This record gives sequence, structure tokens and C-alpha cells, in this order.
Amino acid sequence: MVCTDDRSTTVALQRSHAARATASVELPTGHHPFISRPDLVVDLLEPLLA
Repeated sequence: MVCTDDRSTTVALQRSHAARATASVELPTGHHPFISRPDLVVDLLEPLLA
């Protein structure tokens, strides 16, 4: 997950790390998306658990 509103880790650095993954997604959240937008995190994880 790349958090595009993160003020702690630059988006460029996040994208650099994400490029090493098989897949990535960008979310309009800050550094802790599971706190600020748990709905988006659930939407990403739920299909993986089915």
C-alpha cells in the first residue's frame, strides 16, 4: 500500500518499495491507513481471505 497523504514517509520512497512487490495499490490516506481508513484496508484484504 502506498499512502499518498503520508507525511512521514515520502510517496516516492513508498513507490520505490512498492515497485518490488508483485502488486501495489495507492490509498488516499496518511501513515496509518488501518486507523484513518480501515474500510479501505478491509476492502483490500477481504478478497485475499475468501
